[in-house]
Amino acid sequence: MVGAGSDRSLDMCARVCVVDEQERVVFDSFVKPHIPITHYRYDTTGFRPEHLREGMTPKQAARRVQELLLNGEAAWKARGSHGRTRNLVGHGLDHDLESLGMDYPLPEAGHGELWEKSRDESFESN
Repeated sequence: MVGAGSDRSLDMCARVCVVDEQERVVFDSFVKPHIPITHYRYDTTGFRPEHLREGMTPKQAARRVQELLLNGEAAWKARGSHGRTRNLVGHGLDHDLESLGMDYPLPEAGHGELWEKSRDESFESN
């Protein structure tokens, strides 16, 4: 996330990365926010203006991520049953999805619980 607004506190998505179950990168793109960036947060992000110049729009990035997550399933079906849709695991997903203007059904269990389970299974298989 980079900062926008006069006080730099408005979080704007500047990069999207999606990995699969084997932690292979499926999609990775810089995102050019639709409002001017006032703070690149370089110390944390490592982003400079040139990184975002050719980035996708937030709408384009959201569309691509949604395509990957829905996995060919109709968006209206994702609400009821997960069918072919993919699980979304991560930290602060509500915030991340909101920054892309996305809505995606998240599991009822806490995101941390899903991560811990996934992480523990990963360690057991090694």
